[in-house]
Amino acid sequence: MKIKIYQIDRDKDNGSLSFLNYENTVKRTGGRIRSEIYSKVFDGEVECSGLEDVYAMFNENHPESFTGHSLSVSDIVEVENSDIVEKGYYFCDSFGFKKIDFEPEKDEQTIVKSQAERNEVR
Repeated sequence: MKIKIYQIDRDKDNGSLSFLNYENTVKRTGGRIRSEIYSKVFDGEVECSGLEDVYAMFNENHPESFTGHSLSVSDIVEVENSDIVEKGYYFCDSFGFKKIDFEPEKDEQTIVKSQAERNEVR
């Protein structure tokens, strides 16, 4: 299974969203997950058969290349290749995972630039 893991970068998190469940996160952010406050902390192949196995691995015996804290609520797992789990982004919720829209390539500068461009068009 090929995955990436994203965790909230506390330096970018001015809304105190770390470790909030999905429902409370979208309430505070107007209905979306703010990709720009996340940083990638893992990218690689893992011997897991599903997301619950990923959760267990990154809490009990994570790979040496993992640079984050134990997998927890508000973290995002990107499944790039799996025979069992559909490709996509999954929010680690209080219980289980929720498939979400997520754009890790966006950063704060990209968002500010596109907002400025939209304002110029008006």
